[in-house]
Amino acid sequence: MTPYEITYLLGVITIMKIGKYFIALSIYILLSAGVSINSFASNEAIKTYLANNQSNSGRVDHTALAKQHEHLAKEMRAKARKKEEILRTKPRTSFFGKNGKYLKSRIVNKIRNYEQVAQENLEKAAYHRTIASEQASRKYVADPIQIDSQINKVKVKSSGTNEL
Repeated sequence: MTPYEITYLLGVITIMKIGKYFIALSIYILLSAGVSINSFASNEAIKTYLANNQSNSGRVDHTALAKQHEHLAKEMRAKARKKEEILRTKPRTSFFGKNGKYLKSRIVNKIRNYEQVAQENLEKAAYHRTIASEQASRKYVADPIQIDSQINKVKVKSSGTNEL
């Protein structure tokens, strides 16, 4: 081989190494951009959910939030019932295999956690129900119609030419 060919081959190998680093870097950039887009999308989903659950006066729809918490509590209770069914159908730890005691204690712990989360969601639902009932029974000082008529009166008075 001539020195020219050796130099050419070294250049090709160097370009291939740079190409590998470039590909790895571009994959990393794409993955990091995807992660930030996903977090942005979840933030936008939360904002749109909150915007949809607010009435025209800017208040949060506590009835909808209470229903959501009740639904979550039902889901957690259903998961707990499934785990309890597993424990009932396989009462001995030998059914769980080599790590039977560990797996059984883990299932019992999951059941306890599901029940705790369900209870917390029911408490949150009760809280939002009380807030919703308070908002429904509260008499506001000024209705939006009254506010509009008052604004119109102010405009009429201010447009008059009262010279001092």
